[in-house]
Amino acid sequence: MNGTNLQIIRIVEYIPVNILNKMYSEHNFEDISGHPLPKGKKASLEYFIKDYYLHMKHHLNQIFKMHSLEKN
Repeated sequence: MNGTNLQIIRIVEYIPVNILNKMYSEHNFEDISGHPLPKGKKASLEYFIKDYYLHMKHHLNQIFKMHSLEKN
């Protein structure tokens, strides 16, 4: 894991629950999320953080799959 992702983890650990769960209807998650939300659908910072995690996990799985194919 690179330093940037470790810093993100450290920061997220300190975000108060009420901030993580606050719902927003104004966002641009339809443009920047791995699993886009329709414009105007309510979402939270927690949604965006989980989406980022799943996006990174997807890329790691791609890397591991490519690496295992190279060994065969």
